[in-house]
Amino acid sequence: EDDYFGFSVAVDGDVAVVGEPLDDLYAPNCGRAYVFHRNEGGTNNWGRITAVPALLSLTTPTTNDTFGSAVDISGDTIIVGRPGRSGNRGMVDFFVRNQDGTNQWGFVSSYLGSVQFANRFFGSSVAIDGDTAIVGAPGDNFSTGAVYIVQRQAGSTNNWRELRRIPSPDAVLNDAFGRNVALSGDTALVNVYSLGKAYVFERDRGGSNTWGQAAVLIPTNADGVM
Repeated sequence: EDDYFGFSVAVDGDVAVVGEPLDDLYAPNCGRAYVFHRNEGGTNNWGRITAVPALLSLTTPTTNDTFGSAVDISGDTIIVGRPGRSGNRGMVDFFVRNQDGTNQWGFVSSYLGSVQFANRFFGSSVAIDGDTAIVGAPGDNFSTGAVYIVQRQAGSTNNWRELRRIPSPDAVLNDAFGRNVALSGDTALVNVYSLGKAYVFERDRGGSNTWGQAAVLIPTNADGVM
């Protein structure tokens, strides 16, 4: 009860990931994530392959880690956010298929980001596509928010380095830039729901791997007026 199974979800092909951030197995609200495969246990049966607990990370699960608050999957890699870690500083963990056996999703690395302080909530949102991931930290910079673009190093499953930290373009107190993120190929989308906007960033806009701002998306009414 009150484990919040399904708080976050992601799917890629025949694999689904479900977050349960208030799971209490190792500590109160330390969290867990579950991996399901299509056809596991029968045709079109979505069978559970494994439960990925925070215990698999390099860090010991602690109260209110909320591991599983955000999840995403791309191919053979899963990213899981735990924004409550260490006074809400937050972190993300990466898991790879076949790391600890056939179809087992084993832990390979954790990532904290270049700027760390309490109530940053790093890992509240995550997205991954291939060798690139984006992590939201809506409490960053006095709750104006920031996102972090990270990339897996060539030939490595566990070495992720930061390409850029992108602070809120508006920098309005409590606008929580990065509460939701999305990533597809060379394009990232980041919301600022308190201001009613979303920002588009492109990988090579402004230079190689600079992830410059490409557009601002705002709502309009039926007459096209804001």
